[in-house]
Amino acid sequence: MCPDLFSLQGKTVFIAAGTSAVGSAIAQECARDAARVVVSGRSRERLDKLLNALPGQAHLGIVADLENENDLGRLVAELPDIDGFVYAAGVPGKTLIKFMPAEEITQTLRINFSRAMQLTCELLRAKKINKGACVLFLSSVAVNSASARLGAYAASKAALEGFARVLAVEAAPRKVRANTLSFGLVHTPMTEFIFGQQDEMYLAEQRKYPLGFGTTGDVACAARYLLSDAARWVSGSDMIVDGGFLAYR
Repeated sequence: MCPDLFSLQGKTVFIAAGTSAVGSAIAQECARDAARVVVSGRSRERLDKLLNALPGQAHLGIVADLENENDLGRLVAELPDIDGFVYAAGVPGKTLIKFMPAEEITQTLRINFSRAMQLTCELLRAKKINKGACVLFLSSVAVNSASARLGAYAASKAALEGFARVLAVEAAPRKVRANTLSFGLVHTPMTEFIFGQQDEMYLAEQRKYPLGFGTTGDVACAARYLLSDAARWVSGSDMIVDGGFLAYR
């Protein structure tokens, strides 16, 4: 009987910032597909709430603040060997470039890119990433479609995509794959942060999406595919999940 290449059964998937809206959706999707899920987050309460909602057993939650250097080392030390790594941390931008303070630039680049790169390096050095594993970074259509106020955000995601392509080449001898998943606007607290209560602006943006805004589940399903053996020949790529947004543009 042929194995189900789309199944995550027997795999351990680590999701950094797994209590975020998209991160938790990916955790739930992986758990439903019989993976063992390991999530990190800053709040023990939010981690426990997520873990209690996951089907299956042996899932693990590790309290860690990705902005804290000491937490990064401890996080890597506490992790089991993993077959999938998803970096789901991210902060948006909301300032025009000419008014952007240095603190916003630094924080956006640190969370969206630098910590992803640093955590990946430490996982590799600690030999936590199994042969044949998948490394997946969450990116954005903002890289390929310029929008005002997203200068630092788009730059951080573009850097992430460039890093993933180099990682794909360097990790290939161990059959480790590295990809990015770029998605458009989905219903999350970050969406509400960007648009606030500006209903007209929200509706105008939604009209740019032929299939309308997506859900976190749409992103999670794409992530599950990339984490599975069905995508074993997909590496150094960026998968776009945007309801036709870029095609419309």
